[in-house]
Amino acid sequence: MYILYSQLLATHKAELDGLEKSLDLDRERQLAALREKLEAKRGQRLDDQTRKQELSIQKELLEQKKELEQVQNKQVCLLCVLSWLYIAMH
Repeated sequence: MYILYSQLLATHKAELDGLEKSLDLDRERQLAALREKLEAKRGQRLDDQTRKQELSIQKELLEQKKELEQVQNKQVCLLCVLSWLYIAMH
């Protein structure tokens, strides 16, 4: 009877150990999946920020280019006026 009880106890302990190992493996798998999701979100956030910065820089460059063109057009107009004045005076 004592041997049977010892065997049952040993079998039960082995089952509990197996369940514990299985739970540990499952927990590690879930943690790894969560880490991957978090890393993907972090990467996506960085990509979004980079994209926004690039768009902002492009917009600023376009505005500066337009301003430069306006200044150059004003210079050409001023040069034309000065040329007409010079011609008119001579």
